[in-house]
Amino acid sequence: MLINYLKMAFKNIKHHLGFSVINMVGLGTGLACVILILLWVEDEIGYDRFYEKSDKIGRIIMDLDDMQLPASPGPLAPLMIKEFPEIRNAVRFVWGSGILQYKNKKFEERDLMLVEPAFFEIFSFPFVKGHPGTALDDPGSIVLTESAAKKYFGDENPMGKTMQYFARVDL
Repeated sequence: MLINYLKMAFKNIKHHLGFSVINMVGLGTGLACVILILLWVEDEIGYDRFYEKSDKIGRIIMDLDDMQLPASPGPLAPLMIKEFPEIRNAVRFVWGSGILQYKNKKFEERDLMLVEPAFFEIFSFPFVKGHPGTALDDPGSIVLTESAAKKYFGDENPMGKTMQYFARVDL
């Protein structure tokens, strides 16, 4: 019986070829649009959801003419903590680049992030060595990924070592 239905369907498609092509193209386009929209919505809903406290983390976006930037004025974070009891903590950070130096080796880095000590209270990252609660207590503290530690220090233990930022600031 199924074979009979398929034969009739193909016969109708041949008989009304123009309408069949228009309907199939419309159906294919509609399905493609629905799939793309679902993928976009899933991406938007899942953005930064890998943090433990992701449901409690917000982000400030500045609207500048026709651009939106993830930025805010420096004094905004302490002011928001003071004025809004719902906000328990805030952290400011700046993306930058620079030259890091350990002993006689220099490394030009494009993706450095300067953060406040509250960073690890808000964002959860696994630590191999050290503790997130004390990692940024000193102003010159630095937190490295495993690959960065291997790149800068080789097989040496990076804990307690001093690097320089632009050959002026000890980290």
